[in-house]
Amino acid sequence: MPTVDKKTGILDIVVKNNNLIMDIEKFANLSYRQLEKITNIDKSNWSKYFNNKLSPRWKTINDAAKSLDMKPSDLMIAIEKRRQETLKKMYSFVVKKTQLLLFLTTN
Repeated sequence: MPTVDKKTGILDIVVKNNNLIMDIEKFANLSYRQLEKITNIDKSNWSKYFNNKLSPRWKTINDAAKSLDMKPSDLMIAIEKRRQETLKKMYSFVVKKTQLLLFLTTN
């Protein structure tokens, strides 16, 4: 069962020598607010990254990777995976809404 660190509000993150140990799976479970706390990157920017409205600059990737104790390449993979999940959810919502509208207009 996942636990939440009461001090940081972060799920299941291992702390080793005062550094966060992060992997792609754990990254996927962090909220925008948690990412903001760890990386000092505004949560609205994380939202834009995951909604494909903004791409992080290379310096941002490097700085965030350091804060998350990840390789920059792993962070880029994690962002892309999360972006794909976010877009899949958005697409699913649009399809359901379209189906409902079609149903309502034909009945």
